[in-house]
Amino acid sequence: MGAYLSRPKTEKETTSGANSWLSYGASSMQGWRRFQEDAHNCLLDFDPKRKAAYFAVYDGHGGAEVAKYCAAHLPDFLREQPAYTEEPVNPTAVLKNAFVDFDCTLVSPEVKSKLWSITNSEGEGAEPAEGAEAPEEDGDDDDDEVPEGLEEVAALHDEASKPIEYVLKQYGEVSNVSSFLKSLLSSFKSNGDKTKASESNNAEQSDGLSSSNADAETSKNEKASSEVGTTACVALLLPEVEDGERRRVCLYVANAGDSRAVLCRARAAVDLSTDHKPEDAEEKARIVAAGGTVTADGRVNDGLNLSRALGDHTYKCRKDLKMADQMISALPDVTKTELIPGNDDFLVIACDGIWNSMSSQEVVDFIYDRLHPEEAFVKQPERQDNDKKVEESTAVAVADGPAVDGEQQTSDKPKESDHSSPTFLSTICEALFDRCLAPNTMGDGTGCDNMTCIIVRFDDLDSLATCAVTRTTTKEVASVPVKSPNASILPSQRKRSESTGATEPAVASALNGDSAISAGADTGRNGPTVKLNGSGDEAPASAATAASCVMPPIQKKPRTEAEITTSPISRSPVAQPVNGSA
Repeated sequence: MGAYLSRPKTEKETTSGANSWLSYGASSMQGWRRFQEDAHNCLLDFDPKRKAAYFAVYDGHGGAEVAKYCAAHLPDFLREQPAYTEEPVNPTAVLKNAFVDFDCTLVSPEVKSKLWSITNSEGEGAEPAEGAEAPEEDGDDDDDEVPEGLEEVAALHDEASKPIEYVLKQYGEVSNVSSFLKSLLSSFKSNGDKTKASESNNAEQSDGLSSSNADAETSKNEKASSEVGTTACVALLLPEVEDGERRRVCLYVANAGDSRAVLCRARAAVDLSTDHKPEDAEEKARIVAAGGTVTADGRVNDGLNLSRALGDHTYKCRKDLKMADQMISALPDVTKTELIPGNDDFLVIACDGIWNSMSSQEVVDFIYDRLHPEEAFVKQPERQDNDKKVEESTAVAVADGPAVDGEQQTSDKPKESDHSSPTFLSTICEALFDRCLAPNTMGDGTGCDNMTCIIVRFDDLDSLATCAVTRTTTKEVASVPVKSPNASILPSQRKRSESTGATEPAVASALNGDSAISAGADTGRNGPTVKLNGSGDEAPASAATAASCVMPPIQKKPRTEAEITTSPISRSPVAQPVNGSA
């Protein structure tokens, strides 16, 4: 992730919207991080025919490119799945297969090129937050960055425990890195052959890292998808028709990673997703079985500190394993919840920059008290002290910015006091960021991460239910083959191939044969948990692991594999949603 800024970027990128049934507010803030690596979707008209809405948060790591690519393409990819257009539809199976298949496309040459274009558009690594100016070498804005010299020391300290490939990716071509650091990195890049590296450096002293840079240029497309990844927490709101003709609105949440979706039901927080952490027993068992290790501080191969993600193909190189069984898996947990009109108030989706600072219930309380200030006083007056006078922060959700090292910042944003406006939801997101933001970077990293939050308010679930035209099923349907990391056929290419009668090239299977995620299958996790520990820093695996990803095409062989076992996610007794996982 790199070193922190000397002062946080507290500008917020905020959106809001509404239709006849739903309102949403969303915002993101770069914070103390040097780059903004989050992305999100808010699509009220995701499927106009079915009146389905789509909301998602993608928390990138190692760069912003995969998160941004997901935001740009995953909704369309899901909507264009043949299984999604069927009636009845199995949303649980569609979401699971879409995640895994979309992840496989990230290593195709076409997508690698697009990922590298995203990277190159803003320089090495991640994209800065939209609307934020790039740091200048001279001028009045220099105090937004760590001073020269100190930045190098901070970067060295931050990268000391990271794999050398990650360090090279971050600093291989940055002009203000010292020649000493460059030569040091070059010697490590030479696979430990110091004698050979020394002789080469003596002959090409003036060229610095010319040899390494040339090699890096030829492999940047590979690194774009292998060393960069993102969480994905997707919420699909879908009006449904039951067999008895009763109409309802169901909420499907598909999650891979440690972003989280939480439902406010009768003021209680109900986790609709599970934080996927390497130290969890079931996650650790899969990682170890795939040949990986989990460190004492919860990192896979001393790198990534989450166990499921899109991208990160450095960790998905075992050609004898299904994609769901790789060290880092793209297979999401999917939960189904029937929404209860008058009881379910709103949904919040956020990255771990929020959840590392506040629990699910604390976030629900924070939002609820601002949407219903009269109840905050009448029913629970003790909460006044917790949020510095709820009536003031409700009338003006972001009147003041966060305090940074004792200095209160004043926001010039217009003051929004109409609680029914979708804009008010986005101001609550902004106030939530200010609440979570750390005053400095001297702690354990809590409050120093990028922050993204979406609040979806259920304005009229009864009317939305009457619009239902879709019938759903939990029965198994034709499953989608799980392709290996070096699959190169995109769905669009597959369609063109079928329409022209052309023969498709052989696609390697993750099982040396045909493997699939069966409809409604689950991963056997026992239920959602709240994870508040961890700094949020992430890094790719070692160069040795990355090198093992270069694999020749695999010949398909018939082989029988057991389907993934199904285990529903348990809920809190306060709010027991309808469990639709098959």
